[in-house]
Amino acid sequence: MITLRSSPKQDGKKKHRKNKKKSVIVTDSTNVKSDLESRIHAVKPLWDQTLTMITNLHKAASTTDRTHTHTHCTST
Repeated sequence: MITLRSSPKQDGKKKHRKNKKKSVIVTDSTNVKSDLESRIHAVKPLWDQTLTMITNLHKAASTTDRTHTHTHCTST
């Protein structure tokens, strides 16, 4: 957000249009950022759990891939 404000190149080119949009972007980005941060904090433990579950499944699949497909083929 600070980088948005302190960009003199963009301000010089299209001042009127940029200023209108920028004020909206700045207010929205702060709200969105805080909302995202709260969501991330709420979801992070669950996300870590999901990641570990995926990696565990991936490991299990890679180790038991041949036997699993083999038994599957013989059963059908």
